[in-house]
Amino acid sequence: MKRWKFSSRSLNTEINIYIYICVCVCVSFTVFQGRQEDAEEFLCFLLDGLHEEMVAVLKDQNDKRSQEAAANGTQDVWLEVGPKNKTSSLRSPGFQESPISKIFGGKIRSVLRCPGAKDSVNLEPYQSLPLDIQPSNVNTIQDAIRNMTLPETMHDYMSPKGVCVDATKQIYLENIPPVLILHMKRFVFDNVGGVQKLQKQVTYGTTLTIEPEWMAQGSKSSGPVSYQLFGVVYHHGVSAGGGHYTCDIKRRNGEWLHIDDTTITPISEQQVLVTENTRTESIHTDQTAYILFYMRV
Repeated sequence: MKRWKFSSRSLNTEINIYIYICVCVCVSFTVFQGRQEDAEEFLCFLLDGLHEEMVAVLKDQNDKRSQEAAANGTQDVWLEVGPKNKTSSLRSPGFQESPISKIFGGKIRSVLRCPGAKDSVNLEPYQSLPLDIQPSNVNTIQDAIRNMTLPETMHDYMSPKGVCVDATKQIYLENIPPVLILHMKRFVFDNVGGVQKLQKQVTYGTTLTIEPEWMAQGSKSSGPVSYQLFGVVYHHGVSAGGGHYTCDIKRRNGEWLHIDDTTITPISEQQVLVTENTRTESIHTDQTAYILFYMRV
């Protein structure tokens, strides 16, 4: 197997410092100097920083109302008309679009159904979709997305009329972006040991199909949506407070590369995937997939 070893100067000194200088244009990035951070948190921080910078550049093209909503974090409340002319209260946080949000950004729709009241609907933006992998019925990435969209019963919910009722909360995918980032929630709180890492194996393949039943009502007409895997970030180690990150990335020619700091190694597609039958761990035996990157096809 061929291996490439880049010198610390050619990669770290020249490329990493260049990237660091670029991101430090955003003042908030200076807090990361000399610190190690969670990969998913840093990814979202980076995307948010790039998004905010682009919004600032494009602000002259936005109307005054959009600027005030983004700056003040205000919410608009609308009366939405759904199937059979049924109305619901729709709340959507003020959010300006940018090239970053158009590539990575999606929205989830949270619907609260309470007897004797209009449905309450919240639209929430995301750039990394968090997936709970703890439940026993979650063994695949598809299971995790499906489980996220199952209705949840909220017992003894206080209705607007001041009566305790059983309400139902359900989450749907309102829209999905061209590049879908899935974040497996591997770090969970334990009452005994505090934050622990969840070592559970969750299977995933080269393709991911977003089923219509996971989508909000207005998005179901387009049918299933297919995605292609092109990147995986791994966390190595058993501790939530430490460890190491590596990644696999798919090149335009279809070749997969494993990147571990300055070492770049060609690997086969089978070494990247976690299937129901087997997982080939020729690179590292303790690596667990943490973030998955999919491109819409």
